Amino acid sequence: MTRRLLHTALLLVLGLLPLSASAKRVSPLEGQPAVRHKHELRSGRFEIGPAFSISMNRYVRHAFTVGAKLEYHINDYFSVGANMEYGIGFDTSITGELEREYVKGNAQAQWEQMRKRFADIQLQGDVRFAFTPMSGKVALFGKLFWAYDFYVFAGLGMAMTKNKGDNSADFGASADDDINAANEGFRLGPAFGLGVHFYFLNWFSMGLEIKDLLFADNESGGDFTRGLEGREPGLNKILIDGDDKKFSNHVFVGVNFTFFFPYRVVQSR
Repeated sequence: MTRRLLHTALLLVLGLLPLSASAKRVSPLEGQPAVRHKHELRSGRFEIGPAFSISMNRYVRHAFTVGAKLEYHINDYFSVGANMEYGIGFDTSITGELEREYVKGNAQAQWEQMRKRFADIQLQGDVRFAFTPMSGKVALFGKLFWAYDFYVFAGLGMAMTKNKGDNSADFGASADDDINAANEGFRLGPAFGLGVHFYFLNWFSMGLEIKDLLFADNESGGDFTRGLEGREPGLNKILIDGDDKKFSNHVFVGVNFTFFFPYRVVQSR
């Protein structure tokens, strides 16, 4: 009986030894970073370079804008920055169709007076706070590898708009009319968007971006309140002023080519 108990106890001790050994075993990955030898492409670096954009949803005068982007990356996820671009206006397809109709109707002079009301975006930009939730690498044909990141941003947007008229007479109005196309001046409003970087080098990237600027505007300079409503109920004349503006989206798609400083990147352990 005693011998049997000793054998049972010995078997129990031998059976528990592997369990205690496995309990003390530590994974070689414990305490290690998720990615080893990672190039810190953003953290603590400045980003600066030329930027180009084009408007997508203006209906009488599109804008092609050229400027610069400046950003500081606080860490791998958060950054603050700004971009500012000078605009060059050109007619949309709708404006071209309208012009052809006016010319057909021998109303060229009336058309020229009307188009002076159209507003161009002479300047557009924003001050932003950005968040980069995703980054990684992409491969092309299994030979070319690029780092990339995806970011979203929001902040304060701004725009400067201008038409081609100086007074009511320039817009074809009579002395009794009061036409101020109400689409000139400095505009402020919220801005938000998203973008992606493709890093061709550790210090150089190409970015694609879509941005929405929201501000009050009257792009065509039209008389949307008919001059007979609101604060001028008894005025029997053409009146175009700030009441004819509306708060609207101004969507831009852009590309930028930016350089990162310092040139040398920190490599994680």
